[in-house]
Amino acid sequence: MKYYIAQVLTGEERKYITLVKAMHKLSNIKIYFPTKIVKERQREKILTKEKPLFKGYIIIELQDNDDIKHYIKSFRTTTGFVRFLKNNTDVTELSTHDREIIKNIIQQKEIGISKVTFDENDKIVVLSGVMKGMEGSIVKVNKRKRRAQIKLLLCEETFTIDLSFEVIQNA
Repeated sequence: MKYYIAQVLTGEERKYITLVKAMHKLSNIKIYFPTKIVKERQREKILTKEKPLFKGYIIIELQDNDDIKHYIKSFRTTTGFVRFLKNNTDVTELSTHDREIIKNIIQQKEIGISKVTFDENDKIVVLSGVMKGMEGSIVKVNKRKRRAQIKLLLCEETFTIDLSFEVIQNA
């Protein structure tokens, strides 16, 4: 599989995907718009909401025998397109490092709430969920809101995402 990332208008991601899929009904293109599950407090209630993982970005998957050059013009001319990541003039597939991150994300379908604990030094320890294995990328933890800010490097750009966590127990 080959993976590419495109930036589209924020808030218009699902509309853009629908338009592109309508143009390429017979192709094997898969387009992903990863979401995350977060808990938010509103008016003294805790609500569970689905939100975009990367606002304004979609992931394009092509078969190995397919070439992105066949689709570039239609992607660019579809309403809502902004640019391809890493380079808009020379569209290349994701590197091995980026591909592994993206595969992990799209296999999750929707990213739920990770389960964590804190050690004696108050350091976060991820037991399960999407943050597992990303402990070194966690840059900020908000225990009160139960959110962890994670820094990812994709296509030579830094993305910071907030993910929810649930504290299981203190070690």
